[in-house]
Amino acid sequence: MEGTHEVRVGYTPVAGTILLILALLNIVLGVMAHSAVSTGLGALFIVMAILQLTMPYFVLTEGELQLRNLFGMTVKRYAFDDLSQFEIAEEGKRIFLTTPNGDRKRVRVTRWISQRGAWERFITALNARAFD
Repeated sequence: MEGTHEVRVGYTPVAGTILLILALLNIVLGVMAHSAVSTGLGALFIVMAILQLTMPYFVLTEGELQLRNLFGMTVKRYAFDDLSQFEIAEEGKRIFLTTPNGDRKRVRVTRWISQRGAWERFITALNARAFD
């Protein structure tokens, strides 16, 4: 093995940008209304928006697909021996993993939450059965 290969797929920037704009609006309105709760929630939403814009949604590595939360912690792992165990259905909308014992599991990743270019690299790696 020459090096570690991985495909990192982040969240779509559209949702993070919208959340950031709404958070800033919430802070402005909270300051205008002298509401500490609204201002505090706006600050919390800014942190969430920044995390959504910077953290990966999931990471495909050699032997494992890791789903991550907004704090970067792995919340679900899909282990595999070969990329050929993945099946792409419905024109890339659904991904399935066939385990070594023959069970077929739906992989809980979706295209609409993912960054477009990174999702395409992920699908390309699965179709080619190899990392770039």
